[in-house]
Amino acid sequence: MNIPSGSCQYTNSSQYIVSRNPFKYAGHQEDYENKVSSIISLGLKKVQNCPLDEDNLSKLFFELLEDFGKKRQQLALNHKTERAKEFGRRRDLPCEDFSEFHCTLLHKDYSEYNLKILSTFVELMKDLNLWEKSDQIKIKEIKDATSSFEIKVIEKQHLEKFNWHLPYEFPSYVPVDLLDKKRTVGLNEKEAIIVLLAIKKIKISNPDLYTKMKMHTSFMYIQKHYPSPRMIFLESGFQCREGKEENLKSFNVVATSRIKVNGKAYAASQYVTWLYRDFITNPLERMKECSKVVIMHQDKFLIEETLKEISKIFAKIVLWDKKDSQELKNTMAIFRRYFAHAMPKERGSAAEAEWYERVLYLFHNYVVAYNNKTMIDLEALITPLDSQFVANYPTMIELTPL
Repeated sequence: MNIPSGSCQYTNSSQYIVSRNPFKYAGHQEDYENKVSSIISLGLKKVQNCPLDEDNLSKLFFELLEDFGKKRQQLALNHKTERAKEFGRRRDLPCEDFSEFHCTLLHKDYSEYNLKILSTFVELMKDLNLWEKSDQIKIKEIKDATSSFEIKVIEKQHLEKFNWHLPYEFPSYVPVDLLDKKRTVGLNEKEAIIVLLAIKKIKISNPDLYTKMKMHTSFMYIQKHYPSPRMIFLESGFQCREGKEENLKSFNVVATSRIKVNGKAYAASQYVTWLYRDFITNPLERMKECSKVVIMHQDKFLIEETLKEISKIFAKIVLWDKKDSQELKNTMAIFRRYFAHAMPKERGSAAEAEWYERVLYLFHNYVVAYNNKTMIDLEALITPLDSQFVANYPTMIELTPL
């Protein structure tokens, strides 16, 4: 179903990726849509049959999370999608090939969102003097009642002080042999649990090392995809750079989005990118043109707590009193934003969030359609504050009463 509206086109499921990359899903999109319709119908029946109180609805949220995960993985397997077993799989649970940290690089299909978040950085950092090096870490923070967004400018000397760019040594209680095995042949479930518990112990007992591990991962991820040019010596005795000039890096930006979970401010997602200072070009303008942002998704050890908070929001949506449709949309916006930051599945979280959304609107006799110029999960991730996302959310959807 296509619903034209002005210059936008609205569809009954998100078509952001397909509209930009028609061959992304190898011709399986129609079958996917048909299967998803059945999944939505079954999900709706479960909500309709659930006792309407917060405890039972919160339990239903987790039941659907597991059920949606199995169905999303089966779809990926049926369509022979690359790395199909990662779809629908909880990223905070042990498995043979789990990742310590999860990153998304805003390039290729996500390039528009790379420019969006860089534009946000530029706006927030425009009052910082970045033409000259600073002995201090420059910080800019904005906040509202339930969220905050903090930007730190990390100069090269700060990077060297923290040693984020260098390999790290693990404490003696970390089973390095199992880490090596994980990177080669994979782990069994028991071994994966041992490694996860060791990493969790690092987070609790050595938070500086844990931060270094996260930052090292993000810097290496950027360097892998956008390697810095290197100096080479010519036979003539001259030097020249080998590599792409736009990948030159001299200092970094690390931003952190925080949301309130159970009354506490939790780090939701982090964003890392680079800048280059040549004392000729404005570093911020160059950043907009050249830099790429990597999103470090929420710490896996915080996912369960965030999901518990989301389950309460799920219950609140089901129990909506049907008086104010704007209140329904506002609450759904927070549901989508928190789910996007939690990113509970290794792959497929955005699809599952959309399934929840469609089920919940149908429960209240609305059909939701999606603006193909936006991708709600990415909008949620690159929008600094809850209040900003709630204000923008209505432009991403259209509701039609049944």
